[in-house]
Amino acid sequence: MVRNRLLFILFLLPALGYARVWTVDNSAGARADSANLQGVINAAASGDTIILMPSFLGYGSINITKKLLLYSQGFSAHLQNDNPDKLPILSTTTIQSGVNGLVMAGLVFAERLYLNGSNHKILCNQFRGSVYNNSSQTLFEGNLFSGFTFTEMLELTGSSNNTIQNNYFSIRTGGSNYSNSFAMIKGGDSSNLIRNNLMVELVDGGGGISGGGIRFFLNASARVRNNILWSNVSSRSPFQAGNSASLFQNNITYSVSNKPDTLPGFNYNDTMPLFEGGFSNSVLPYYRTGNDLRLKSNSPGKNGGTDSTDPGLYGRSYVFSMYGIPAWLAQFTEVTITDPKPKQNKKIKVRIKIHP
Repeated sequence: MVRNRLLFILFLLPALGYARVWTVDNSAGARADSANLQGVINAAASGDTIILMPSFLGYGSINITKKLLLYSQGFSAHLQNDNPDKLPILSTTTIQSGVNGLVMAGLVFAERLYLNGSNHKILCNQFRGSVYNNSSQTLFEGNLFSGFTFTEMLELTGSSNNTIQNNYFSIRTGGSNYSNSFAMIKGGDSSNLIRNNLMVELVDGGGGISGGGIRFFLNASARVRNNILWSNVSSRSPFQAGNSASLFQNNITYSVSNKPDTLPGFNYNDTMPLFEGGFSNSVLPYYRTGNDLRLKSNSPGKNGGTDSTDPGLYGRSYVFSMYGIPAWLAQFTEVTITDPKPKQNKKIKVRIKIHP
């Protein structure tokens, strides 16, 4: 019996219309087109695909001036069973004005992302630093927002007609101190849609959050639908504190330590959602790959979104990947040859296992 660990296969390149496929890997002894990501970006033509392999070293800061599909296998170290410290990590990343239709998926951004242009798809990435989005008609979907470069996780100032959906926003103090000058989402006008996100603010592991908690929506006037907003900050301010004129619909809010004012409009206010993973006041829903954040059948808000699906990560029938695996990728973690006596130049029977 032969077992091999494989990476991933992209099924939809022809349908997406991308041309040449480049591979970038700066690991020692790697067989790839290049070890230099910026060099490949410069050499690639508009519409090309770049596959970025996980690395111990990271790929530094990059500047993108053309339409590309740039992707890797996901943001979880658990995908690298043999080398858990290898990840597709980028430093400061800038998308220049005039770039339209960029796709970035399955990556880890350790520092700030500056996003200009329009019609981008930002899918299944981890943002350990802030995102400054000055683009329009951009989709943020399936991402993990888990850190700050500045005081906001995602800033929409100067941008319009963006959709932020099915993302996991998680601020966990872990010994750091924050205040109400920090925000999960900052800015944005009423053309922006914020729906089906899980947004959790957790004081855990030391440190604290003063001033009634960070701002979930600071100076925003977006359409805010079907989200789950959770906090265990003592004396939590209203979840819409600092908000301008957003329209709130069918969101679930829960404050562990106090009962803040209700959101305007129809919402499930100050009611604890019941997750399949069994989270509670003492078992906090911070990011882990094993989390099950689907709503139980008896949870408040079950099938209670504006579209009659659940509020939170799995609304709209979206399947959120805790590993950050883009939806069009199949990651084969195991291949087993089932033929007892495989013959040279003959077809063989195999059994494959795809990562969940």
